[in-house]
Amino acid sequence: MVKKNIVFIIHRMQDGGAGGAERVISTLANNAAISGDDVTLITAKEFNTSYYIHPDVRCVSLDDKKNSLFKLFAFIKILKETKCDVIVSFLTGINIFSIIAGRICDVKVIACERTDPKHSATNLMKKILRKLLYRLANGFVFQTEEAKLFFSKDIQRRSIIIPNPLKEPLPEPYTGVRNDEIVTVGRFDSQKNHKLLFEAFSEVAKVNPEVSLTLYGDGPLRAEYTKILKELGISSRVNFPGWHPDVHERILKSRMFVLSSDYEGISNAMLEAMALGIPTISTDCPCGGSRMFIEDGVNGLLVPVGNKKALVNAINKLIIDKDDLSKTISQNCIKIKDKLKVEGIFSMWNSYISKILESNSKTNK
Repeated sequence: MVKKNIVFIIHRMQDGGAGGAERVISTLANNAAISGDDVTLITAKEFNTSYYIHPDVRCVSLDDKKNSLFKLFAFIKILKETKCDVIVSFLTGINIFSIIAGRICDVKVIACERTDPKHSATNLMKKILRKLLYRLANGFVFQTEEAKLFFSKDIQRRSIIIPNPLKEPLPEPYTGVRNDEIVTVGRFDSQKNHKLLFEAFSEVAKVNPEVSLTLYGDGPLRAEYTKILKELGISSRVNFPGWHPDVHERILKSRMFVLSSDYEGISNAMLEAMALGIPTISTDCPCGGSRMFIEDGVNGLLVPVGNKKALVNAINKLIIDKDDLSKTISQNCIKIKDKLKVEGIFSMWNSYISKILESNSKTNK
């Protein structure tokens, strides 16, 4: 196999609830280095992460550069010094940044969308630049069909759908008696719609005095959450332990995992809960990641976005049918482990990167 010189770039790598994109890009960089490629992992901002980075991966932060223009100059210099063959960029802003640098340096670019594209361009300028510049990238990686269909036919033609690999290693699935804890994992922001979960749990708690709710994570809405819980009268039933590196061991015996998001790419927390055998409920949110992996009533439960009544009913169903439905879902959801092994997902990425490098033009004209 021909040795490749790959530059991976993302906005930041940080501790304290690093997102799914950070974990996936570090996994890809590590596996590319292990397979013999020359690999550089760049962040536009801070590079401070507990994720394992292979010693053969060169790590560079552009955080010391005072503005985007200076970051661009520094990035271009790195591309020239490393004799980069291809840039693999994650997230909309960095995709735009990478496409500009790729055009200047005549380097191919694979742009990767990691969330719902309807929400990923956070301001008008970013939307305009995405519209103008995305067509100049050589390839695109999407997580779901729905995300792919957001873009033009030309972009769709040059794209591929690759789901996230599971974190490895994960604890073995638990098959014993489950505790009375409902759990979720994620950043405390509006996208996750934890308010919906609180409101649903307040209804569930009235008829199920034994259950509790635990949210692993943190974020800008922490103070607001405290206020909401007080208004709902459930403060004593809800726990906020923060971020923990051993979160999978902590949630392993939980009664259920609930994802209440308004939109996602594919929730890594949801996939990991399923791989652990935890009965899982998710909103059927854009851009289709949950329905990609959950067959309603078979290996999980899907509820409409923002529908409190449906979420209450789903939670109560798993509580009431804990010896039947919950066990069936638990047995079925662990099968996801075979679909999302790192080895298989990296093989898809590696083949696609090679395909882009073998295409005729150095950049898309």
